[in-house]
Amino acid sequence: MNWELLMQRLNWLTTNWNLLVTNSLKIFQLPEQSAGNKDVAVWNYTALRTEKFPLGQFISDFYAAFNRILTRGTIDRTDDTFTFNLGFSWLINGIEYANTEAVAIEIEPADEGFKRIDIVVVDTDGEIRKIIGMQSNTVAQTPEPEPNTVLLTTFYIFGDEITNPTDGLMYKQDFPFEDSHDFSLPAGAKAIVVHVSRAGLLANEWSQTDNIVTISGSYEIDADSIISIFGTY
Repeated sequence: MNWELLMQRLNWLTTNWNLLVTNSLKIFQLPEQSAGNKDVAVWNYTALRTEKFPLGQFISDFYAAFNRILTRGTIDRTDDTFTFNLGFSWLINGIEYANTEAVAIEIEPADEGFKRIDIVVVDTDGEIRKIIGMQSNTVAQTPEPEPNTVLLTTFYIFGDEITNPTDGLMYKQDFPFEDSHDFSLPAGAKAIVVHVSRAGLLANEWSQTDNIVTISGSYEIDADSIISIFGTY
């Protein structure tokens, strides 16, 4: 046995193992990112080897395939009819679509004391169309967009009151109960659901005037209750 060669190999392994331990860094020990192209290591199941892959290319390819609204045209309102003018375009499964004409969509009121959420989607036929939600006197549920569609806008219906179209920005604020049954929301906020310590209130147990939500005085609220108000801007 060549002991000299064996010791050389052992010393080489020891040296490189020490370098590996010394140069290994935990994620919080890595330097902050800087400008320049970035590569990541990926396993190629066809070539059966680890290869570098440009991170920027991955992000670009992923974003290009992401279903989304590209441009938004204007929406005109006449009573409860909303006209989606030219200028909307969207991407579904990597293919770009656009409306070729203005589309008028009527949003119908809900029954008195009921709430409903309708949505407008765009699809792979180049159409802009609405999906009507189920009305409720407690919590109105947002309908699910169908496969191969993209949500364009949302309408919130409170009886015969219909909000202007929104991108779906939701609002939530919690209030500790302090004797008063009146709760002040930011200007423009519209309550949809009111909870008292996680107990949903019926439509006739609360109301909103301007930015003030009022819980009926006949509704008993425990002193340690939290009032949670959900809605939209």
